Amino acid sequence: MAKLLDRIVDASSDSVVKAYEQRIAKLEREKLVWQEKSAKLGKPKHTFSEMFEHTLRFLANPSKLWENGDIIGRRTTLRLLFSGHLVYCRNEGFRTPETSNVFKALGEFSVSGKAMAETEGFEPSVPG
Repeated sequence: MAKLLDRIVDASSDSVVKAYEQRIAKLEREKLVWQEKSAKLGKPKHTFSEMFEHTLRFLANPSKLWENGDIIGRRTTLRLLFSGHLVYCRNEGFRTPETSNVFKALGEFSVSGKAMAETEGFEPSVPG
């Protein structure tokens, strides 16, 4: 910027001075745009609590986002549910896709058929 100002001072032609002034104005506008963009960096669009609530609602019922969502919502749902692409076999149709790690971890917490301790026999019975 300082170099351009020095050149303007040294320039004698009006057209050269005007070209330099236009260039300085353009650089100033670009500088303001970059300042605005850098001010927005690092600031989330939503608060943590809003994103957390949205995440829990999705994990509780992913089909709701699929049914009520637009094409972007449906694509997002597929990306969150499955870790890879859907594979199609000519003879057998669509193959079972690989579930994402989030839902694999949630599946580990499933309590169907599992118990932490037996209901009886855990402690010795006391004659009464």
